[in-house]
Amino acid sequence: MSIENIKKYLAIKKIAFDDNIFDKLEKLKKQAINTFNEELANEIWCLETICNIQKMYIDMFYLLKENKY
Repeated sequence: MSIENIKKYLAIKKIAFDDNIFDKLEKLKKQAINTFNEELANEIWCLETICNIQKMYIDMFYLLKENKY
């Protein structure tokens, strides 16, 4: 999965989250670091942060929906 595909995925409203995206981002970030592409590594870090925020939001939504605070 390319970075562009991940960006498109993150832009879509969803009620479930693909946890495999974290592994894909980690692999892409390692490749960027190994090739000394700091700009790309920083962009991937931003995408990882967005993924974490979206995942936590969805998880919280389900917890609230199930009345399990």
